[in-house]
Amino acid sequence: MAEGPTVRMETLSARPENKGLVLISAHRIVYVAGVFGVVFGLMNTLGGVFAAVEDSANLPLPFLGVCLFGLAVAARKRPSLGTLLGLTVVAALLLFWHFWAFLVDLSWSQGPIMQVGLSFLLTAYCGRHCERLLHLGDSLSTVTERELKAAQQSLELWAREQRKGPERNPYVAASWLHWCRIALLADKAICVNWSATRAFVLDRRELRMAVKRGNAARFTIRLNHPLGRIWYPFDRKNTERLRTWLLSASEPEL
Repeated sequence: MAEGPTVRMETLSARPENKGLVLISAHRIVYVAGVFGVVFGLMNTLGGVFAAVEDSANLPLPFLGVCLFGLAVAARKRPSLGTLLGLTVVAALLLFWHFWAFLVDLSWSQGPIMQVGLSFLLTAYCGRHCERLLHLGDSLSTVTERELKAAQQSLELWAREQRKGPERNPYVAASWLHWCRIALLADKAICVNWSATRAFVLDRRELRMAVKRGNAARFTIRLNHPLGRIWYPFDRKNTERLRTWLLSASEPEL
């Protein structure tokens, strides 16, 4: 197989399940941000209370921690673009606060540095995905019930194939560090990453196009997904599974 161009999601839009999977992945992204927000919000709330007792100038810190915690809980219960935007704003304020405190104290201990680092990671994660979801706002709002149901059925098929695990199931291919697992069905391949923030369906032609070098000993899959560029490397064993599926004219019934 020769190397093909990077697959763009526009070429996959004919599949109704892919439209629904983008919406499900977007909800999952907000949910993951909420999980991190709950942890970081509790850390800032408790730490801010003790800091405010020592110095009243630290009163904004527990307030921001409570705001972050509340938005994170809302993001987990009902994921939406609004809650993700709120998390981005509060995380950015916490980043400014911790960085300012670090400059004032010039403390090189692990505590202040960790707070700045965690604030930066949460702000970057939420901000990056806010930009992408804002760009996809119209397309996400037009997903129909039929497309969402088709996406949920694809995820159920994928989960069924994962029960045996990729080691014992020859119709499951796992990327490096199991970052992504692909269920190889009769007429399509269902790809889901470890956090379910990227999920999509490909047929043989599309998967063949997504492989960076078809004649390589180890495959690498590239895909321009609406929620971010995808890059999944595979070892020799899982590459052979993908190669066998791509070259097979017909598949046994699963």
